This record gives sequence, structure tokens and C-alpha cells, in this order.
Amino acid sequence: MAKQLGKRLRSWARTLTKLALLVLGYFWLGAAYKLFYAQTHDLTRFKGQLPLSFYQQQFILESLLRQTWMFGPDFREYIGTPPSVRALTSTNPQAVLADYCRQREQELSALPTRYPRSLFNENALEDAFLMSQGAAFLGTATAREKPVRGLAIQADNGSWRTVGLPELYRSAGLARRLADEYPASAQAPTALLRVAQMEEQQGHTTQSRTLYQRITLEYPQSPEAEDAANALATAAYTSGHLRQSRDLKQHALEVAEQTAREKFPGQPLPASTAFKVLGYHLDLSEVNLQLQQLKQVQDSLALANRETQRLKTLPSLEQRLKEDLSSAQHRLQRVHDEAWVATLFQDLKVGVPGPPPRPHEYSATGRVLVDNQPFPGVEVVLSDSHNNDFNPGSLVGIAGSHYRAVSDAQGYYRITGVPAGIYWINAIYPLHSAPLGNAVVTPISNPAIKTTRAMPQLNSSLGGITITNKPVSLPVLRFQQALTTNSFGELPPTGYAVPLSWQPWPGAAAYRVEVLAAANNVFFFNLRVPRAKRAVFVQHPVLWQSAKTSALQVACPLLPLAPDRPQGVRFAQYEYVVTALDNKDKPIATSAIPLSRFVLSPEACVALLKLKPHVYRERLNPKGFWGRRRR
Repeated sequence: MAKQLGKRLRSWARTLTKLALLVLGYFWLGAAYKLFYAQTHDLTRFKGQLPLSFYQQQFILESLLRQTWMFGPDFREYIGTPPSVRALTSTNPQAVLADYCRQREQELSALPTRYPRSLFNENALEDAFLMSQGAAFLGTATAREKPVRGLAIQADNGSWRTVGLPELYRSAGLARRLADEYPASAQAPTALLRVAQMEEQQGHTTQSRTLYQRITLEYPQSPEAEDAANALATAAYTSGHLRQSRDLKQHALEVAEQTAREKFPGQPLPASTAFKVLGYHLDLSEVNLQLQQLKQVQDSLALANRETQRLKTLPSLEQRLKEDLSSAQHRLQRVHDEAWVATLFQDLKVGVPGPPPRPHEYSATGRVLVDNQPFPGVEVVLSDSHNNDFNPGSLVGIAGSHYRAVSDAQGYYRITGVPAGIYWINAIYPLHSAPLGNAVVTPISNPAIKTTRAMPQLNSSLGGITITNKPVSLPVLRFQQALTTNSFGELPPTGYAVPLSWQPWPGAAAYRVEVLAAANNVFFFNLRVPRAKRAVFVQHPVLWQSAKTSALQVACPLLPLAPDRPQGVRFAQYEYVVTALDNKDKPIATSAIPLSRFVLSPEACVALLKLKPHVYRERLNPKGFWGRRRR
């Protein structure tokens, strides 16, 4: 009996071993094929929704099974190990992801030094750049890193909502390193374009133009050359160099058409690509019209008109593309009318100095001051109603706006080519001002910016600046030195409260503290206020307010910080504002919200959950979720 049992167990063991080897062999062969394919094909066309490289997407299963060892230590370190599921279900999963991205950035950036002959050095630097960007976003969002720039978004009655922006410029070193050390790689033009765009966002105009020119010279047929040539054409047009702008715009058009035909051979171009090509044709017609090249204008208009007619016949255009098509038709008709007038004058042999002035585009000028001194380096952005339909903290519409300018050494800025309409003013500013000795600054409310339109999507009202039929002078954007706060990041509890502290302000007799929900977390606390008052709460989501105190620290109780569903405390983020008051209780200074962001530590989350806070849903709706009355 024992011999039969032992024989049977050995048979089972052999069967399981064969099955395990068969499964592993399947993964090994699949991994070898994927690696061979990656080394023999261009991977730049594999761009999915997730910001992950081809290797990271295709070898995630092998990484989880610890089967990346067979391709060498460099490949194993390049793929790495994904964060554990237990870490992602901790009290602060966003912070875990931020730390993971920062760790992977360091590992990937060191790979070319550790393995100089590795086949994956280019991809490692590319992934290190992506991890650096992700770490910056998550680090700022979870209050792991202090931001160096802030975004002031116009709210009602001239007030501002401010949020911190991630510091993405530090990842430019990785992109520049990739372009310089591996200029023949497929990722080099993309890396150069990223560095050029970052330099442009920082206001380094000379450096950005040099990098754009390098892309057009070294990689003239790459898709990145299109963006570089378009950026250079815009800069040349703004500077008045029309012929140079036309040549660069023509190069951008040629690269765009070539890339589109290679990507969609023998097929009609998709709507988004067709709109881009259509825009280049309209740009060329406008520049050629100013240069009085009427034959080229007529050719560009004919092509643009044909493409517009084709796009009108497409049945399934998105709403955004329909608006773009309407704008393109209006622009096409305007250029056509101007070309007709110029042709008539040419036939009459009468000199024409240029096309007539455009009645629907104007300039907007203004100034930025900090404590009545010029504030250079502030980027002022005008966003229209379509781009501001997301939420007060959304960066999507602001990033996509073309109407922007940076204040010069005297604080002045000028935004050109702004169509008539209603716009919202936004400012991207350094949180530490050089004119004030690197002191922290914050924007001041301006009553000159009035509320003009209600936005039901936000349950709130946002103000706007109206541009009608002439150039406008925008209200002065004023900043002032801010009170410095100490508490930032993950705060441990003191009993059933968290301490909030700050630095003294000269001449302050007392202080008042308000704790608010972060701009992207307001929906966690909506149920604590009636629906009729929710619009006011969204604009100023105060969760707790202290009494006046002369001390430099207060203890904020945990109970008011509980979300509507207490389990959501792992994701909740908070901001606090300290206001300095004089002897007459008049505000004389306030703190900078982007530098006063905090989250609760794991110990504070546990302490808050022990309090078993009142569920606001039960208070507002005495019936249960399914309509049955609770006992």
C-alpha cells in the first residue's frame, strides 16, 4: 500500500513538473518573440492611452511571475518590479505610487551607467522621463513635494483659486541626456521636443528656439519636426519675419502630410489629422496674403475649401470638431474676401499696402505687480468658456489655450490675436518672488474682474473679461508677500487633532485659520451642505474654522475633516489658510494655499475612523439607499 501511494505521489509530482515547465516554456517563448520583435521593429508607433513603453506593457506578466531573469540583469532591472497590491490598498495609495515612480526614475536613469553596452539604455532613459513626470504629478497632488509654481484661476467677484503645479522642468535633464547620448535613437527627436517645450514654458525663448532649430535640421522628416517648425513659424510671425514664417509653415505642412500619408496609406485622413492640415493651409494663405503672393493664396484656399467640404459630409464629428469646423469656415471666408479685394486692386494696378485689418481679433495688454513692484516671469493665460467647462482646478483648458504671454522685466505683457468674446484670466506664477528676496507670494483679489456668466456645470458663477471691438487693457494682476506656513505634507495626529503652525507676521495681533477641502477633492464633502448652498461651498469649501488666536499653532480636530463616507479619508486632501489680523481685526496678510496642502497620516486616518463620524447622507435623507427607512 505504501509503495503504491509513493509511486502515485511521484507520478503526480512528475505531471505537475511537466505542466509547470510547459507553462513556463510558453511564457519563455512568448517573451523571446516579443523581445526579438521589439529589437527589429520601430516601437515609436506603439503609443497607447497609458504612459508606459512597449516593454513595460508587454512584459508586465513576466515581471509579476519573476521570469525576466533569462534576458540578463540589465533587462531585469529595466523592467523592474511593479508595486504590490497590498501597498496599493494602504492608507495612502497615491503616496505609494509617487514613491514608486521616484524610485523607478532613479533606477532607470542609473541603468546606462551600470550597463553601458545594454540594448535597453535608450528605452530606460525614456521611461525614466515618464516616471519623473509621474512622480512630479503624484508628489504634488499628494503633498509629498512642495510646488515651485502656482496657478491662479479666476473665480467670482475677482477672487482667485490657487493650486500648486508639479515641477516638470527637472525631468528635462533626462530628455536632454537621451537626445545627446543617443542621437540616432527613435526617441531622440521626441526628447528634444520635450526639452524645447519646457524651455519655452519657463520663458527661455532663446534656448527653446535653438532646440527647435536643431530638430528641424537634424530630424527634418520626423513628426517632431512638424511641431518644431510650427513653433518657429509662430515666433517668426510674431517678430514680423513673414517670409521666414511662411517657409517654416510650409515645412510643417509638408511633414504633416507626409506623416499622415505614411500612417494612413490609401485611406482618407481622420478628422483630427485633416483639421491640422487644414489649419496649416489657412495659415499659409494668411501669410502669403500679407506678402501679396496672390497665386499661392488662391491655391491654398482651393485646397482648404475642398477639405472643408469633405469634413462637412462626415456624419460622426465630435462636438469639439464641429466647433473647430465652424471656426475654420469663418476664417476661410474671411481670407477669401481679403484675397478678392487684393486681387481687385491688383487688376486695377493700384498698390495695396496689405490686407485690411481684421475686425474680430485684438490685443490684450496688462501688467503684473508684486507689492507694487514689477513681477517678471508670470505667464498670463486667457481661456474661453469652452475650455473652462471642466472645474476650477482643471489644467486642460488652460494648457490648450493659445492666448498667453509672459510678463517682462517691467511686469508688462501683451497677448495678440485674441478674437472677440468672454475670457477668464489665469496666471501661472512662481511661488517665490525674486523682487521680494525669494519670499512666498500669493495673488490679491481684484474687484475690477466682475462676474459675467453663470456656469451650471459647476453649480457656481465664474467671472470673465469681455473683448468686444477694440484692443483692451486688462486689470492689473497684483500679488503680495504671503505669510509663511510650516505644516505641509503628511501630518501625524495629536490625540484626535492635527497641528497646524505658521511663522509670525510683523504687526499681527491675532490669526485666524480655515481648513478647506482641496480643489480636486470637494466632491468628497458635498453632502454636508444642503443642495441649495452647494454652489457657495464649491467656491470656498471650508471644513473647519478656528477662533482668533495669538498663538502660532492651532489644533484642528479630525471630526470635521471626515469625508461624507469616512473610508474615503485615504484619498482626501486638505488645504489651510492662515490670515493675519491687526488690532482692528482687519486682514493684513494671508498664506499661500499651494504651500499649505496636507494629508492625514495613517495614524491620523485610524484615529479619525475610530471616531465613527455622523454620516451626512443619513441626516439629509432619513431613508436608506434603496428607499427603506433606517432603524
